[in-house]
Amino acid sequence: MQNTPIRSAQIVTLALAAGLALFLGVTVFFRLTQEPLGNAQQVDALAIVVPVVFAGAAVSCVLLRRKLVEAARQDRETNMELARQELLPGELLRVTIIGAALAEGPGLLACVTILLGGPWFLVAFPIVSIGWIASLIPTRDRVEALLRESH
Repeated sequence: MQNTPIRSAQIVTLALAAGLALFLGVTVFFRLTQEPLGNAQQVDALAIVVPVVFAGAAVSCVLLRRKLVEAARQDRETNMELARQELLPGELLRVTIIGAALAEGPGLLACVTILLGGPWFLVAFPIVSIGWIASLIPTRDRVEALLRESH
């Protein structure tokens, strides 16, 4: 896989976080100003599904991260040099993009559930998802630290 500039991965992850934040804002606005769009039975089921999907996404992200970071550490010296050149090794690009997508999904589901009339506590899920995505934004220092760590 071709190495990507760290800046490109930062833009993609920031776009995912910004899109989710904007969708959350629109969701809250519509929910405060209009009637819910769904019926109570469907919404009650979705309110249970959101935390389950969130937990599944988190576990998937941890497992994926462990596997791909270990692969990146196999060629630590080359990947450290790439990081010094502001390039992101392929394995770490996949961790970033797939991890951000896994984080965004449950946040979007929570927003849709809120739009349908779901409980307000679900607002916490998109907020946590935005923080999760932000934690995945690569920087040169983060990439180097990740490659230096040993497990």
